[in-house]
Amino acid sequence: MIEISGTHGTSATHARSILRTGVVRQTPGRGGTGFYLWKKNRFSMDLARDWHGFSLQRGSYQGHEQMQCVIFEGLMELEDLTFFDATTDENRDRTDEMLSRVLEGSRKAGRPLNSPEEFAKIHDVFIRRIEQNSGRAVAAIAHFVAPPG
Repeated sequence: MIEISGTHGTSATHARSILRTGVVRQTPGRGGTGFYLWKKNRFSMDLARDWHGFSLQRGSYQGHEQMQCVIFEGLMELEDLTFFDATTDENRDRTDEMLSRVLEGSRKAGRPLNSPEEFAKIHDVFIRRIEQNSGRAVAAIAHFVAPPG
């Protein structure tokens, strides 16, 4: 069993939805479609708050009645087989190689990838391939991303 604790910053409107319906894997992000946590450390509360501010500036909370920041602290317990650690040297190399091939192909086709949604789709395809090759579903991924801003 693996335990992952972290923080997630969002709008008060979205926080109410999470409390009502639970976490839904729907947000396209830098590492694919999913629900993102900042791994618990001395900076994770600040990172969650900054992510909310970054999302607010991007217009991600348009239509939300209450846009003020709410930070969740969470703990996930996962079976070892449902966790993919993209931060190990081997997996980071695999991820980087896959992204390089896709980016090179899109550049050659004259269709550069510009949106978070396009990058999320690439990561989603990669994770689906991992699931197919391993015969198991991936429930959580450890991934390096740059701080917001």
